[in-house]
Amino acid sequence: MDGFARALANGIGAMVLAMDPRLIVIGGGVAKAGTTVLDPIARHLASICYEVPDLQISTLGEDAVTIGAIEVARDRVRAELFTDS
Repeated sequence: MDGFARALANGIGAMVLAMDPRLIVIGGGVAKAGTTVLDPIARHLASICYEVPDLQISTLGEDAVTIGAIEVARDRVRAELFTDS
């Protein structure tokens, strides 16, 4: 678990340093681990980031990625159908 949390923290840390978000939402397959994974990720982030943002598990759970993809597709269809081009 620690190695997995470290790998996630490295990727999340790069984004945090570039974008300075206040909240990181963990979704997809990682959400299955629930809050168990949050403390190790936060611990590793503390060594990477100046301030560790709040970490939460998505309420969408495993379906977060699928729902996000559907939303992107829906937005694209709307833009193509309802744009004056």
